[in-house]
Amino acid sequence: MLRPMLIVVFLLGIALVVVAVIGLFKKLAGGARGTLEIWKIKVSGTGVAMFFLVGVVLILVALAGMNGIDAKQSERLRREARDAIMTAITIDTDRYAPNSLRAAEDAKEQLDAELKVQEDRFVLFRSYREATELAAAAKAASEKAVADAEVGKEHKKNEAEAAIAEAKTMVAAARTALDSAPKGKGTQADLPAMRADLEAATSVISEAESVFNAEKYIDAKAKADGAKQTIQGVNFAIEQAKAAKEAARAKRDRE
Repeated sequence: MLRPMLIVVFLLGIALVVVAVIGLFKKLAGGARGTLEIWKIKVSGTGVAMFFLVGVVLILVALAGMNGIDAKQSERLRREARDAIMTAITIDTDRYAPNSLRAAEDAKEQLDAELKVQEDRFVLFRSYREATELAAAAKAASEKAVADAEVGKEHKKNEAEAAIAEAKTMVAAARTALDSAPKGKGTQADLPAMRADLEAATSVISEAESVFNAEKYIDAKAKADGAKQTIQGVNFAIEQAKAAKEAARAKRDRE
């Protein structure tokens, strides 16, 4: 509401300056003294000067006022969009909904570009309608990123929980298999090394549970998957030892 009033003040200032300039030209052209008649308005020489000064002051005040209003509006739109994105980032949208966060950041970049366009224009020709719409779009995109992150986080939580449970089952089965691993001559597996691997895997599973409890589900799943790979390596070594024992037995039978 204030900006339209300042535009009226600006136009009034322009009108006063124009009146003063016309009066000055009439005075110079006709050598008139005393009062001048400008558009059927009688104005003294001093009055012409006052018209000019008041007009200039009104123009400057209006321009300063509109620039101030525009600067505050630009900052408000930027701040609202920035705050919405920062709120989204604090709940790990970059990890659980990176595409949605990128969309919000793109919307913020479009807003910044539009505000730059308006700021480079002459104050009377600025319009913040599109910038306001872009700011609303950036906020909406940020809110969507938050919602998507919540869904993504729940999904990663379920994945991590399942990976940890599977790793626990695997390590228990591997311990049982290791107890029955071949120990005969020529077929004995490196049992101490495999037991050490299982202990290491168990330790990593415990770390995964701690990370899971801290709600770092992606990291928890990564640790659980690493433990599963170690356990699979132990299982493979056990199977190799069993196969070697069977081969040795078959050889003895042939002899």
